Amino acid sequence: MDKNSFNKASCHPLQTWEWGEFRKAWGNKVIRLPFGQLTLHSLPLLPYKIAAFEKGPAPTKNMLNELKKLAKEENLIFIKLEPSVSENLEKLKNLLSEYGATKGKTLFTPTTFWIDLTKSEEELLKSFHSKTRYNIRLAQKNGVEVVEDNSEAAFKKYLELTKETVKRQGFYAHNRRYHELMWEHLHRKPVSEGKEPIARLLTARYKSQIITAWIVFVWKDFLYYPYG
Repeated sequence: MDKNSFNKASCHPLQTWEWGEFRKAWGNKVIRLPFGQLTLHSLPLLPYKIAAFEKGPAPTKNMLNELKKLAKEENLIFIKLEPSVSENLEKLKNLLSEYGATKGKTLFTPTTFWIDLTKSEEELLKSFHSKTRYNIRLAQKNGVEVVEDNSEAAFKKYLELTKETVKRQGFYAHNRRYHELMWEHLHRKPVSEGKEPIARLLTARYKSQIITAWIVFVWKDFLYYPYG
């Protein structure tokens, strides 16, 4: 299966060829099947692995049969399924139950909230909480600007801000190497090949200084906000 054909069928950034190459560089074995790609994760001191099938299409009987076969071939304890679906959830739950699937904690986001960006700015602001509207207007009044900046200097600042935020608020985040590899495969490499990158960097600036930054993924008319 070639890269272009694979990406044409991919429904989410985590199912793109580029994401798979990033995960390989990170150290995972990546398996690409006609319906999507899985990452395999070794378990310390054990001959077994687990697999993650994140943001793929809605499971079908044929797909689940193929996954069961793969699990035996790769010595997997289990495969974590996190499909990117929004319809027929009850039917999907019943199918998964038939195959012995049980509910577990999510690796990525348990839900995705959509904001319709085809609406006018006025309509979008009306849909926000009053406090959110107030904070946006206050930031604009004080000269805060949000701009896309994919420069190496901006990416370095993103890494610094992420480290500072993790230390200050005490939550978990991926380390510097993870972000470097992700940026390499989802931004730098596509740009070097003359292609549109999946990963982009947005920055908020105050008096020309970056005060916050976040990475977004752009894929098939959707913009995803995973980091920052």
